[in-house]
Amino acid sequence: MYELREDKYHKLHRVLRRFKIDIKQGDSDKGITKSINHLTLTNCQNKIFKTDEGRTLVEAFFLRNWGRGLHYPNLPNVVTMGKGKMTVYPMELCSFRKGQRYILKLGGDQQSSALGFQTIKPAVQFEQIMLARQNVKNSDHKKLLDAYGIRIEKQFLAAQAHVLPPPEVVYSANIRIPKEPPQLLLRITDERSSLYNCIKFEGNNFASRRVTTQCMVLKHVKTLKDQYISNLALKINLKIGGLNHCLLGLKAACNNLPTMIVGAYLTHNNLSAKMKPSIAAFVGSLDWTMLKYTPAVGVQPLLEPSDEDGRPQSQEPIQLFRTLLTELLEKWKKNNLVKKFPKKMIIFRDGVSDGEFTQVLESEFKAAKAAVEKLAGAPNQYNLQSLRKKTQSGLQGTLRPTRYVVLKGESNSLANQLQKIIQLSMPYSHTMQ
Repeated sequence: MYELREDKYHKLHRVLRRFKIDIKQGDSDKGITKSINHLTLTNCQNKIFKTDEGRTLVEAFFLRNWGRGLHYPNLPNVVTMGKGKMTVYPMELCSFRKGQRYILKLGGDQQSSALGFQTIKPAVQFEQIMLARQNVKNSDHKKLLDAYGIRIEKQFLAAQAHVLPPPEVVYSANIRIPKEPPQLLLRITDERSSLYNCIKFEGNNFASRRVTTQCMVLKHVKTLKDQYISNLALKINLKIGGLNHCLLGLKAACNNLPTMIVGAYLTHNNLSAKMKPSIAAFVGSLDWTMLKYTPAVGVQPLLEPSDEDGRPQSQEPIQLFRTLLTELLEKWKKNNLVKKFPKKMIIFRDGVSDGEFTQVLESEFKAAKAAVEKLAGAPNQYNLQSLRKKTQSGLQGTLRPTRYVVLKGESNSLANQLQKIIQLSMPYSHTMQ
């Protein structure tokens, strides 16, 4: 471990820093609890520190005070900080304190395991909740609930809901439209191949030359299941400019006006990524079908540090709103044969808490208006409509209801009319929910 490269050491330091450890010098020792400040690059045999008696090696200090040497002197040392003073401990004396909150990003397998409960079907989840209620009723927890005046009703909470009819999907009926021969780059990779990001990065450079990239996972290619091949064909068809299907009633719901759907989100890094900026991500439809979407991404710098740890703070309003929205509008115009901007726009903004509505509205709605005014002939109508909608049944798990809140509306769309637009566009596209 002491032979780790310096870059690996720094990576390990970022993972372990601030975790609490119990430090014991023996089985009979009650021990103390400290937080890791950093690790030393040198091991116990080579690390020198100051004592009241002078400078000494860590291994020599414990040999003199314990009467025996360390079992693992080649391991690095753990350094803690307290009252402005650093203390060095051999790693073999330290153990992680149980029950700590893990703030780092989980790996792929860990994420799948942690989110496994979301794949439970509604009927199964209902039975589990009923069983849990019965167990609480028959356990000692019942006394605790009664002491606090908490009562669990027998019946589930009932709420009124508006059930929308399923949309009619129209396919192409084997119609073929002559086009230039598409160029396609296919790559079969392992599930966690590091080549994926490289291929997609270069694919952006190929886009101007009409070269499309598509990656396939080896284990799926070997099985050649019909559903996988069908989904793959649908993706490739869209990437090379084809149209898989269209939805009846969409034009009528938009008053027969070319309408652009935009989704906007600002993602902040977790606590383990202290110095990484926020990422502003937009996605916008390219035509009236609302089936083809294009992205726009920007980096938003952090604010000055304002907490005790000196960590730069993130901000919620998207500073690049005008720039990214302008990019989407220009892509819409370029993609349409008539080379015109949409007549209407509906912007879905995700990730905003109730207390941030006013702040976000004042900043981002002005930016949206500025983007429109910058482009000659661009639309002057926006609609961010408020309604509650129960999502469609998912392939796995129980989907949660989605709540829409009005921030600003300049069109004359009725609630039912916009509700129809959302129903037709959301389940079959990739805008923000």
